[in-house]
Amino acid sequence: MPGQEGGILRGGVLKGTTTQLLLALTVLTAAKGVNTFMDHEERWYNLDMSRVVQTAKKNGIPGSYSVRSDGVKTYNGFVICAGAPERYGEIIDTSLGKGLIIDTGKFVEEDPTMIDIATNW
Repeated sequence: MPGQEGGILRGGVLKGTTTQLLLALTVLTAAKGVNTFMDHEERWYNLDMSRVVQTAKKNGIPGSYSVRSDGVKTYNGFVICAGAPERYGEIIDTSLGKGLIIDTGKFVEEDPTMIDIATNW
């Protein structure tokens, strides 16, 4: 059947699981709240991004802010992410697309690999 991974994925653990379902299970959503993706945990947050955008421009990262139709906030098309301060300006992979770390928060004191993704959820 189209969209299936040969009916078995990695030792038969997910028999008959479609690629679309696997992707949906690995994407951060408002309802899910927390998502593990690749080597980090993702959460979402909804705050005013004007300070974040202003700071990015002051730090030499020119661009424009927008919100995608799925509610994900972006800067130059990159998903706006908060992460550890030493990762500022880093482009990363997120479950919602390529991300750009231009924000931070106290959550990194608990887990410096955690990523918060800006949304309007």
